[in-house]
Amino acid sequence: MLDNPHNQSTHYYSTSIGNDRIYLQASDDCKQWLDSLDIHVLPKQVVQVTGDTLVNPCKELSFTASGGTNYIWTPSSYIECLDPPCSRVILKSTANTRFTISTDGPCAVPANLNLSVSQIQTDIYLPNVFSPNGDNINEVFLPVFNCDQIDSYDLQIFDRWGNLLFESTNKDNGWDGKSQNIQMNPGVYPYLLQYQIHGSEKKVKAGDVTLIR
Repeated sequence: MLDNPHNQSTHYYSTSIGNDRIYLQASDDCKQWLDSLDIHVLPKQVVQVTGDTLVNPCKELSFTASGGTNYIWTPSSYIECLDPPCSRVILKSTANTRFTISTDGPCAVPANLNLSVSQIQTDIYLPNVFSPNGDNINEVFLPVFNCDQIDSYDLQIFDRWGNLLFESTNKDNGWDGKSQNIQMNPGVYPYLLQYQIHGSEKKVKAGDVTLIR
């Protein structure tokens, strides 16, 4: 489509994808000229990225992109490619990730997209008080995980002077308020928890728990 076909300065706008031909005609008092121009109209680059926008820390988060030839994720350490061009990936971090997609061709323009995902729940709950008094209610200090796949786990309990009172590498084994089979006095006890959920980086939680009787 020409915006002004009777003007020497005009613009052509394609209305369809594929091959097209423009005919040019000029004339004066003595002669006419006719020429043509072949045009190949490329499809518009369409960038699509699909995936969850909220993160469940216990499940893998995947994104799928289409419409391009080259897929670049920055930083690359935040993703795991599921296919050779990295159009399908698993996100390994909730930090901002920059995604660039481009296609081969003379009219291709790279498109950029900043992905920012939000974590909707924590992967662990740590009680701040427990009461090992024999009533079968809240008897042990035990971290509660929202995930089942725990690759590593190490819980340490200390006294106020930094002496190790309890340690467990079993996530189902909590502290019952004893050290060497001796009941500890009520008070505040520091803890250090190191754990790793499958597919994630190792994490460290430090805090204190109050023992009451």
